[in-house]
Amino acid sequence: MNLYYELTGDASPGPLPSYLDMSDRDLLRLLQTQVNIGLWRSDLEIGHTFCSAEACRLFGVPKTDGPIDFGIASRAIHPEDIELALELIETTVREKGSYQFVMRVNNGGDGASYKFVRVIGRYRAKANGAGEIIGICHEVPAEAR
Repeated sequence: MNLYYELTGDASPGPLPSYLDMSDRDLLRLLQTQVNIGLWRSDLEIGHTFCSAEACRLFGVPKTDGPIDFGIASRAIHPEDIELALELIETTVREKGSYQFVMRVNNGGDGASYKFVRVIGRYRAKANGAGEIIGICHEVPAEAR
């Protein structure tokens, strides 16, 4: 039983209006001060996933500047949600699209309680022809469920 998943269109809302005089970087920094947003990237050519400190915290993996241990991260996902999460990734790669998915993630390592985490991912082509999936993740607060 998954809370929510969707293959999404890749329509960009376009650039920020010039009169705001704000960069994408400014916007991301503002959001990160109010919402604990994790950032991640999966390099499909080498099979490694890289995560920000917040993404590592959400999935219970040690913070590292290198690739994370995907086995630890996947074990944190509720057993009923992992198969759909992997299917969404495969579909995103095949269709070069995007997705969002709210999944249950272990909340403390004991497997007795779970938090809801929204993961949003988008396929991005690389100059060498290989691809990657980039994304964000954040905990869904109880009052928003």
